[in-house]
Amino acid sequence: MAALIRKLAAQYKDNHDTNVAEQIKSLKLRVRLIRDMQMLSIFALFLSVLCMFSLFYGELLIAKYIFGASLISLMISLGMSLREIMISTHALAIQLKDIGDDLKI
Repeated sequence: MAALIRKLAAQYKDNHDTNVAEQIKSLKLRVRLIRDMQMLSIFALFLSVLCMFSLFYGELLIAKYIFGASLISLMISLGMSLREIMISTHALAIQLKDIGDDLKI
């Protein structure tokens, strides 16, 4: 993804194409979403391990709350993943539009 950002940035510097600017904007959002998604997934895994320790020490009620928080964190992360996929396919549609315009499809 870093190579793609560098390539698009160089293209934008050369000709200030609005399609390239739109792709850069969506990439910026995608990078932020991926970062946040990964952080929430790691947090969910951390909470799952903490839940196992709570169960090991016989703290059933605490383990239930920790596991619930883990599931919520994972659900939010999966929602972010869906959003990132939608942004990615939109960026591909922009690229295909450029190709379609060149080929008169």
